Amino acid sequence: MSHQLNILHHSADGYVASCCSCSRFQIAFGTSLFNMHGDMLRGLAHELEQDEHYCAERVDPRRKCFAYEVSSDFAQLVLNYGEVKRLRAMLADALWLMDIMQEAGSDVV
Repeated sequence: MSHQLNILHHSADGYVASCCSCSRFQIAFGTSLFNMHGDMLRGLAHELEQDEHYCAERVDPRRKCFAYEVSSDFAQLVLNYGEVKRLRAMLADALWLMDIMQEAGSDVV
């Protein structure tokens, strides 16, 4: 079964989209693809922002030392510092567009 997606962000790193039928978000980043509800998406964006801000000088930027729960207790996204920055930027762009669309009264998201 195919679901129509509204693309909220698209770049060389991946995309963030909202599903028209189930109101979940689909995030493709690198070789990962996962779905989550809006609250979890905002929570992930907040965690990424905190890690980007507070860990900038405390970690080797090449090490995969950041783990984030995505979709279930059995799947985690493991990133290095550069990937944290890029995914945070993707989610920030998507959330910004989503907020603009909601303010404009769009029922797309």
